[in-house]
Amino acid sequence: MERREQKNGGLRSLKNVFFRYTFIMIFIVLLLSGIAVKVCFSLREQIIAGYAYVHKPYKDPIQKDESSYSYGYQIPSNTLNQNKSVDSSDQELHSFSKRDIFFCQLLELLMVALPFLFLCTGIWISGSIYYSRKLKKAFHLLHQGMIHIEQGDLDFSLQYPEQDELGELCTAFEIMRQKVVEKNTELWNMVEERKKLNASVAHDLRTPITVIKGYSEYLMRNLKNNIVSQETQEAVLLYIQNAAARLEAYADSVHHIHMLENIDLEFDEVELPLFCSEMTSDLKVIAEQNKRKIYVLADLPEQKVCISTIAVFRILENIVKNACYYSKQNIWVEWSISDESYFKITIRDDGEGFSEQSMHRVFRPYYKEEGKENHYGMGLTISKILAEKHGGNILLRNVSGKGAEVCVKLKFF
Repeated sequence: MERREQKNGGLRSLKNVFFRYTFIMIFIVLLLSGIAVKVCFSLREQIIAGYAYVHKPYKDPIQKDESSYSYGYQIPSNTLNQNKSVDSSDQELHSFSKRDIFFCQLLELLMVALPFLFLCTGIWISGSIYYSRKLKKAFHLLHQGMIHIEQGDLDFSLQYPEQDELGELCTAFEIMRQKVVEKNTELWNMVEERKKLNASVAHDLRTPITVIKGYSEYLMRNLKNNIVSQETQEAVLLYIQNAAARLEAYADSVHHIHMLENIDLEFDEVELPLFCSEMTSDLKVIAEQNKRKIYVLADLPEQKVCISTIAVFRILENIVKNACYYSKQNIWVEWSISDESYFKITIRDDGEGFSEQSMHRVFRPYYKEEGKENHYGMGLTISKILAEKHGGNILLRNVSGKGAEVCVKLKFF
């Protein structure tokens, strides 16, 4: 019965199992009590029968038959013995011995005590079996799990096969452990990314700082001797000014990333064709500024969706500008609906595509390929942060003979 319930996926209630154990034990207790009382009563009757004598036949008033008579035992009492003259042999025959009186009283006590004893023993046995079969394993697993978590060890698995309330509790505990592991992994990844970000910032800041420091020392050393011309001074000051501008841009970008990680997106309900028309106008401006040709492909239904327009515009602008930087001449942008719950943007260019190294590092802040150092390398980093906040993601791949392709999926809300 229990195996059939497990196969059917039914939940075996602990309460029902407890009542089942209880009813079975009550039946056993009642059976044993009945047998014990009957045996004690029979033994008592046997002892009494040895000291009884038979009544003379008497008419049973309940029986209707005229010829029906009943016979019975009568135990002589001390009072009867005193009022009735009996000889010494009868007195010895019909008087109880102390030993038999003790056994009769003991049997009478057992007829009351044994059912109570069976009841207490049955409760203890039933509870022990129920605990050992239904509770002990689950409690042990949960206790061990709490010890692991208390010690900061999440590398364990809590598996409880029974389909009951404790099984649900253990399953919920395991899900909670997995969520904690995921959160810790995310936190660890954030810490690692932050370390990489700090290392990248320190590396990128070193060059402008070195420039400012070097030219400042040059001016201080040569101005004292009046050997620096006016043109040279202006050129050196321009270098220092450009290096300071780079420092300011780096500081602003770091601050911007921190703000994006903590920002809450605002969502608006928009008509898809109208919204894509606005983005197409924005792309034309980008194409003119970067002297590129951008082709837009769209197959969108007349549908209202809830998205963050600011985030979508920013993601699109960052990726398209990045494509303009790496493409030769042409860029293709396609909008579509994926799985009826995601807005999909695909950007493809005719450049050389992603290198094997950049494919794994392109989302890191300030990452720049060799020979492409005249930009900050923040576009894809910012786009990925916004896409993940929008419930989506960004996928990269190289299209054979056609350059790089970036696919952005954003969830509707």
